[in-house]
Amino acid sequence: MSRSRSGGATARRTPAPTVPAASRIALALLWAAPVLLLPVLYERWGWPVLIVATAGIAVAVWAPAAGRLPVWLLAFAVAGGVLCLVGASFGHDSLGALLGRAPRYEGIVVAVVLLGAVWAGARLLGPEAAAPALRAMLITVAVAALALGGIALLEAVGLRPIDTDLVRPGSLAGNATDQGILGVVFGGILVHLGWGAWRRTGIITGWAVGGLVGALVAVVTSASRAAFLAAAVVGVVFAARAVLGARRRRRALGIAAGAAIVLVAVMLVIPDVRDRLLATDWLAAKTIGDRFTIWRDALSLVVAHPWTGVGPSGYMDAVTGVFDDDWYRNVTPDHILDSPHNVALQLALAGGIPLLALVTALAVVVGIVGVRAARAATGARRDLTIAALAVIPAVVLALLTSPTSPKTLLPLALLGGMLVARGVGVDVGVGGGSSRAAWAGGVAAQSVARQPAAAGWRWVATGVIVAWGIALSCWTVADAFVLNGVRAALSGRFADADAQFGGAATWRPWDADIDLIAARAFGGALAQGMAGAGDDAARWADRAADALPASAAAQEAAGAVALAQSRWSEAVARLDVASRLSPANPRIAHERGLAALATGDVATARDSLARAVELSPDSAESRAALADVCARLGDRSGACAG
Repeated sequence: MSRSRSGGATARRTPAPTVPAASRIALALLWAAPVLLLPVLYERWGWPVLIVATAGIAVAVWAPAAGRLPVWLLAFAVAGGVLCLVGASFGHDSLGALLGRAPRYEGIVVAVVLLGAVWAGARLLGPEAAAPALRAMLITVAVAALALGGIALLEAVGLRPIDTDLVRPGSLAGNATDQGILGVVFGGILVHLGWGAWRRTGIITGWAVGGLVGALVAVVTSASRAAFLAAAVVGVVFAARAVLGARRRRRALGIAAGAAIVLVAVMLVIPDVRDRLLATDWLAAKTIGDRFTIWRDALSLVVAHPWTGVGPSGYMDAVTGVFDDDWYRNVTPDHILDSPHNVALQLALAGGIPLLALVTALAVVVGIVGVRAARAATGARRDLTIAALAVIPAVVLALLTSPTSPKTLLPLALLGGMLVARGVGVDVGVGGGSSRAAWAGGVAAQSVARQPAAAGWRWVATGVIVAWGIALSCWTVADAFVLNGVRAALSGRFADADAQFGGAATWRPWDADIDLIAARAFGGALAQGMAGAGDDAARWADRAADALPASAAAQEAAGAVALAQSRWSEAVARLDVASRLSPANPRIAHERGLAALATGDVATARDSLARAVELSPDSAESRAALADVCARLGDRSGACAG
């Protein structure tokens, strides 16, 4: 036994508890993934998240099990998959619907990773999660929050460390709303873990404080009303917990109220944030009205297809058929809308009302199980479960007004898996000695899972996950080819562009949207009079139109290219289909009128151009074309009179 210098005996030191490397690495990968991007990709925000998250899931296979998923969750997942499969079977591009469509690819491509994240959340953060694992998670979340807030602050002062043409860039999240939502997620986790550790030990955790500052900066600078709403929910839950747990509740209540007032004051002092929060900015006010228009159109599709929806990713093709005549004039000049900006409507459109009901029931069950888990947990894991119970509903509330993305869904999957995790039946060992033991509620008990002697299942699982990671990597390589192809086409290097798009199609053969992107790139060059783009534009446009028969965008692209190449009959045929798919699009009506005029069908040309003028009264080009047609007809009545 060792002795102190004064001669007194000292207790033998017990090593500070540690976390296995596999757990630490898996948690780091999974919680860092939402803030990653890869600039060399056409869609640089989503693919890196999926690849790194998949790597984290693979590493989690080799981590000691702290929990396991209940069987009933698997039943929910299977039922949801069947409903999505039924919805996809009614679409025109069933394979694309199941795997995913650009730009979000929210089909199997994302779903498999999210399901794996739910499993990893249960395995790494379940009931037997060791205190050091939770601390390792906190550090990663804090670093991610600091990175997110740091870039957001640079953007707020006018710098653009990440190249973008967006007015509200979105830091490492890609757009301002996702930036704010991630800030809420990170901040909600950090404030509960940090406050819980302080309550138990009196020690303020620097990582929690620093990360919380970064998260608050991300939320405030996002100027996202959805994020503000989510932050308010998380803030109210934390304030209630802090006040109820305080010895002097009145003082705690005063501190909470003062903090809320200061935060609101800061938001109101920043002009851009104030204008969006109060909807005094014209664009902020406009987006509110736009949301109601988007939801109305999406709801009409749900009513038309209540039992099957329009299939995963089918919304972007189906919605153009229900736009009213004011859509392009009041909402957007383009006709591509890939999300109804409401997660409930998105579910109903993907698999019908049955899928929405199933997911709603799942949310209720997860909430009930999560509350029970919070009551049973102690120490840092209790802090984390309470944080999850606040963060998940807050983010879902925010997603009722904005699109989903892998960046915002991945943390929810991890927290959801943690909430529903069951115990694995492990032995409990004892550690101690360090202040870090406070993470376990002041008790040095640590969970040590006994691993089975035979780890064959781990090798099999790792092989399957690695195979999926390789597939994701190949599809990500395709996205690099797409970006290079677009850049080459815009610079007039058409042979290079064609080769790049061909490479993309080879790496991601199921993705018909590559054909559409190529058709638009070449078609844009052709419209600008760049010599040499015609043949490539025609080939890619025809491929897109044939692969996506229900896409107004694909049919219009093929029709516009045919029109530019003087293939009048083909142009009329393609644009007739596009007009039926998107009857309120003034650009399609204008092009259809020109194509009909070129074939000698002057009456159809008059009607189409009159429709274009009706949809877009400010279009001088359509008015001039209509006047020319009317002059040929000698018509001064009806549509020509307008």
